Amino acid sequence: MSDIPNEADRKRLRDAVKMERTVYRDLLTEELECEDSYRNLANKVKAFFDLAATMYLQTPYVMLADDDMYLQVDKLLRLLEDFSGKKPVYLGQSWNHIYTRKSAPVREESHQSNLPKAQYPRSELPPFAFGPHYVVSMDWARFISKNYW
Repeated sequence: MSDIPNEADRKRLRDAVKMERTVYRDLLTEELECEDSYRNLANKVKAFFDLAATMYLQTPYVMLADDDMYLQVDKLLRLLEDFSGKKPVYLGQSWNHIYTRKSAPVREESHQSNLPKAQYPRSELPPFAFGPHYVVSMDWARFISKNYW
C-alpha cells in the first residue's frame, strides 16, 4: 500500500480488506511471513504454499490468483472434477505451450524478472505456469514448501 500516497485512502483500503477477510475469510495478508512485493514474489509464493500445506491439510487444491482476476468459480470447479483423484495437478498458462518455444531466464540485473546464474544456472526454464493464476494439487504445494531453495 506504500504506493497509495493519501493516508485516508490507505485506511479506507485497509478497512475494506479487513471486512473482506472477516466476512469471506478468503484473503491472506498478515499470515504470510514475507515482504509483499513483486521482487519478492517467489518467496511470497513459497510462504503461501507453506501456509497452505500446514494449515489446510485436507484441501485437495491450492490456487494463486492476482487480485484483479475475474474467476468463474463454477467453471473452475467443473474443471477440477475432471482431475479428481489424479495427482499431481498443475494447471495454468505456460509460455512453452502458448508460444511453442522454450523460456530462457532473464539475466539482466536491473530487470524485475532477473534470475541470476548463481540461483539458476541452466539456460532454459522448465515449463511453468505464469501470470495471473494457477492451480496446483496439495501434493505439489507440499513439495514446493519442502524443497524450495
